[in-house]
Amino acid sequence: MNLWPRAAEFGGPVKLIGADPNLKGGPATALTNQALGLENGYDYDFVPGTGHLLQIEKPAECARLVEEFLAKCGIM
Repeated sequence: MNLWPRAAEFGGPVKLIGADPNLKGGPATALTNQALGLENGYDYDFVPGTGHLLQIEKPAECARLVEEFLAKCGIM
């Protein structure tokens, strides 16, 4: 559907962090985020055991992934 540009089209680094695509009964967004990441070249991760509200469900894990990405980019 071309709703998002390819990762290379952004002017800088982008990371996509999503819900667990393996979670039984999980949200459809988990699978679409995974497909978006894999098919469009995004630096993609997911937080195991989380649904759509991953930042509330596992805030420390979400923060860790963001901090790792920022460190990789030389920002932290």
